[in-house]
Amino acid sequence: MSRISVASKLNYAKIHGYHFILDAAIDRTRSGHWSKIVTLHSAMHTRPDIEWFWWLDLDAFILEKYIDIYEQVIKKYQWGLDKKYNITKDILVSEDCGGPNSFNTGSFLIRNSQWSKNAMRTVYEHQYWTRHYTNEEQDVMFWLYSNHDDWKKQVQIFPMRLANSFPGTPCRKNETHRVQYQNGDMVVHYAGYGGGLSRIWPNELEKWRKKGKLLDETEIDIFVK
Repeated sequence: MSRISVASKLNYAKIHGYHFILDAAIDRTRSGHWSKIVTLHSAMHTRPDIEWFWWLDLDAFILEKYIDIYEQVIKKYQWGLDKKYNITKDILVSEDCGGPNSFNTGSFLIRNSQWSKNAMRTVYEHQYWTRHYTNEEQDVMFWLYSNHDDWKKQVQIFPMRLANSFPGTPCRKNETHRVQYQNGDMVVHYAGYGGGLSRIWPNELEKWRKKGKLLDETEIDIFVK
């Protein structure tokens, strides 16, 4: 599964002329969820030439490779929707099952700015992360967004199906139209499956390949040796 995920992202970056960063470093003092915070904080310092980073979890797959994430999300949402804050946003993050009052860090964009660097450090150093948050870094980020005005100013939540559709119905049934993958959606994200994904993945892979949405083994070998 990881080879397919990495190859599809490499292919996407090549099509659109983007850089692809694969950081295998793991923070062994915490769960794997926190590695994204460390990776992004490091990348913003080592790659000052990159304006925006798009974080996409390993269990999220780009199915519509010709949709440009800049046109799809950044261009539309970087200035925000709330006229109260007429400033450029630094984090664009997909909503979660709770709609605009939640977000899912499996797919989010972060501007390479001093505010963003400070924000990633703040998230990582948050003193209550071990005791209070079941979704770990995601819950910490949402708590900061909910309780600090500067986060409200700098963060914009965007609709899930723009870049983070779920394959099934993990949310309430009346929210299916808002969260569940529909043909033409850019990304499908198997959030919450954990080890169960390995059991269903062969059938899911075959389904997407038959629809021409994912690379076959020959194509994968071009990108991942």
